Amino acid sequence: MKKNWLFLWLFIIFLSCNCNCEQRKVNLFEDFYENIPENAEECSKYLGFKLEYYTRKSNNLSYYAEFAGIEEECIASGMNMRITYWKNKFFNSIQVLELYGETPLHSLGKYIGVKRKKLLKDFPEIPSKQTESSVITFSSENWEYFITFILEEDIVISITLGKNL
Repeated sequence: MKKNWLFLWLFIIFLSCNCNCEQRKVNLFEDFYENIPENAEECSKYLGFKLEYYTRKSNNLSYYAEFAGIEEECIASGMNMRITYWKNKFFNSIQVLELYGETPLHSLGKYIGVKRKKLLKDFPEIPSKQTESSVITFSSENWEYFITFILEEDIVISITLGKNL
């Protein structure tokens, strides 16, 4: 019974991604994380992601998590992506999403393996001073979120989406 629900859930996500992927969102920063689970436990339970926990108590948080007053950091890996979740007494949320290939959970995954020319055509909002760089970053108008494309030999090899500190 649980497997049926899992397959149904993944099928719905797949269909919604396919419908949304045909036409790019006008504002990339709306529904920023798309179908990414809101917490690490959902990733592990329903999608089989591997989880790694780091805590303030164990003194093994990343520099940025420690700086931001985070109590627990969890890195979930699977499905061509890596998700960093931050948790403290006020919130439990996604901090960074790294895409390494296509995934049914986020439409930007289809840009892995795409040439610079297509990337620049599809994203006219990329600042012109960055168009020749191997690291292309731009932020939302309110600077809350950022997107970074990493290119190697003019091909996108990874995409990072995250919250600015």
